[in-house]
Amino acid sequence: MSAADLIAHYRKLKAQAATSLTNDAVSQTLIDMALEALDFLVAEANVVPLTSRVAGKTYRAYRIGERISRPINEASFIADPDGLTKAVKSFSAAKLKAMPASDATRLIYTMGMAFYAALDVLKDDDKKTPATHFEILAARIFAMLFAVQPTYAIPLQASAGAVADELPTDYIFDLGTGKPKIHMPVKASTRERVIQVWAHQRILDGAYGHGTYKGVLVALNETKLDRQRLIVTEICVPLQWRVYQKYIAQMDRVYYLDPPAAYLALAPAITVKPFGELFSDLSHFQG
Repeated sequence: MSAADLIAHYRKLKAQAATSLTNDAVSQTLIDMALEALDFLVAEANVVPLTSRVAGKTYRAYRIGERISRPINEASFIADPDGLTKAVKSFSAAKLKAMPASDATRLIYTMGMAFYAALDVLKDDDKKTPATHFEILAARIFAMLFAVQPTYAIPLQASAGAVADELPTDYIFDLGTGKPKIHMPVKASTRERVIQVWAHQRILDGAYGHGTYKGVLVALNETKLDRQRLIVTEICVPLQWRVYQKYIAQMDRVYYLDPPAAYLALAPAITVKPFGELFSDLSHFQG
């Protein structure tokens, strides 16, 4: 597999997602990308043990030549291609809802990280592709759970005689009459511009009233790799999050695929959970 092969898969995924995130073809492309990426990593890359400065977590990376992947949480990653081939058969709404939360988190984490690691060792400094892939992965899961195609902007009330404003957003899921709407920003990492998440929620609350839109942030991780010393750390700002939650707006939920302990500990001020717990929370979003 080459970088061109990965990008070809990615472009196919983007085109499918742009047409409809409720289409099962999006799931199949996500599955194919994960399986092919993991096969490539096992066959062609070397495993690099990393020194973890994150309590209770062990990380690895993959390397080809001078290129090294982002850190991968070993407990959350299905490193065996046969194991992943079996696990992806559960990538459907019904089966995800029936799985233990930890297994669901592990499957989805692997589907993302296998592709990102393969891209890392084949292509230099590509941040946009994995970020967009993660957005599509998260949005596809919400779209198949709620059978709703998301929108990407919110109309805002205009003053008399003026043209209505519009707020661009990540994903908005309208669950139907009498039910809350979901405002779902997606971030591979929240270290940059996370205040925008709370700012958008504040605008929605001001325009439509508190509770009309439930803010649900989906994030991948907060890990950082020192590539010289091969040391993994987490960078978290829980005090800032508390301030945003208290003084800007209330995010209803935050779901992480590799949740930092510092953010899990923010409960009850902010509800932060492993991603797999989404599937037992569905009644919370459906009114």
